[in-house]
Amino acid sequence: MTKNKIILKKYFYIFLSIIIFQNQSIAKEIYEITAKKVAYNDNKNIVVAEGNAIAVNNLGKKVSSDKIIYYKNQNLIETFGSSKFEDGRITLTATNFKYDIEIKTIEAIKNVVLVDQEKNRYEFSFFKYLEKEEKGFGDNMKVFLDDGSYLEAQKGQSNNKTETTKLNQAKYTTCSNIFDKNDKFCPTWSMKSSSTIHDKKEKKIIHKNAFLRIKNIPILYSPYFSHPDPSVKRQSGFLPPLIKTISDLGTTFRAPYF
Repeated sequence: MTKNKIILKKYFYIFLSIIIFQNQSIAKEIYEITAKKVAYNDNKNIVVAEGNAIAVNNLGKKVSSDKIIYYKNQNLIETFGSSKFEDGRITLTATNFKYDIEIKTIEAIKNVVLVDQEKNRYEFSFFKYLEKEEKGFGDNMKVFLDDGSYLEAQKGQSNNKTETTKLNQAKYTTCSNIFDKNDKFCPTWSMKSSSTIHDKKEKKIIHKNAFLRIKNIPILYSPYFSHPDPSVKRQSGFLPPLIKTISDLGTTFRAPYF
């Protein structure tokens, strides 16, 4: 052992007290970090945990990864490889995290997947989550709703408090076959819009500046179009269109209305 560095042996438990100053009052979060190997560098004031590293606080939040570095002076946790964050409301996985404990924000990088309480799945190349507001935003968003429908967008944001998801330059479909053999987005039908909002509370999907496309060919434009999401069995208004191929007639299109 050196003077400034202590190597703690396999599966040793190290307890960290993190003091957060907020509104001139002191709130205390206690983190417990476990790993196959834990090292504390007193000179740099950091803790490095490697091998099945897990950090759990007294509020039930959990961060796990191949490697965790805790920067005490910055109140920052950084992870490397197979990272996961769980707080009872969402599960967020990615290759790397940067978790600012004081302002409660998480930046997730590469292979980002968020699963909410309704089991809807959101994929991103980059995602930033604001814990206090329970909302986040990211790039290259793909959404797999639990009812089987699919959305994708260049940028998107999700808000758990308002139960809404907003996508810019979005595509939407309920087709089961979304991609062709070349992995290109090419369902039987889709809706392409400048923006799409999924209101989970109202069970409604709203499209603005929308084109209805059949096999990626635009056939109908509407500046505003809304319909119930596929979880709704009966509701007044248009439902997602149905596309069928009939031997005598060829491909047919039907827009159900209730």
